[in-house]
Amino acid sequence: MLDLETIEIKYKQIDLPIKLIKEKSIDDIVIVDDKLILMDNIVYPKYIFEFDIAISNSPEYLKTIELPMNGAYEHVVKGDGNKDWLIIFSSTFGSIGGSQHISIKGKKDVCLSVNDYFNSNNDLIYSIDPDTGVCIEKLGSYSFKDFFLVNDYLYVLRSDCLGYIDLNKTISMENFVRIPTDLTAIDKLIKTTDSRIVGYTNLGYELIG
Repeated sequence: MLDLETIEIKYKQIDLPIKLIKEKSIDDIVIVDDKLILMDNIVYPKYIFEFDIAISNSPEYLKTIELPMNGAYEHVVKGDGNKDWLIIFSSTFGSIGGSQHISIKGKKDVCLSVNDYFNSNNDLIYSIDPDTGVCIEKLGSYSFKDFFLVNDYLYVLRSDCLGYIDLNKTISMENFVRIPTDLTAIDKLIKTTDSRIVGYTNLGYELIG
């Protein structure tokens, strides 16, 4: 057991390479090997800041990546990554409904989006081409709830099921492979240290795979 009351915690500020303005904030931290990734949120333009933390008490700034805007009032929910991929889960909201986006960056740059154009009717979920705004396909009644990355596999928890996409193949919900689970309504995913999946709800949990 670690008694935190007996430990003196010292904080060291990490300077960001931009001028901070009102409502700017860092809303997620992703660590990949010796790389620290800070995700900027809420106020556009949005950024990813990368730092080398090979020397843990002396982070070295590497680069800034400007993120494309997926829609109005975009909020970054979660990030995950490895040496080949960076995945960002975000949500947006506009006058005609809300959207969810899983942005994939790395060996390929792709964004998976579901759009609820009629907030009062959750059956109307569509995949939208982010460049043209044109409806690609009707996806059915589901939304994104959570995700995590294992090697080249993106595991996505949807409101209707859990499944995965092989990122080395065409990245599309058409190539989404469902994973059978005993729990019928998983709320969140936990990735274990050996990259296995734990799905949990307020009623219990399940080790999957």
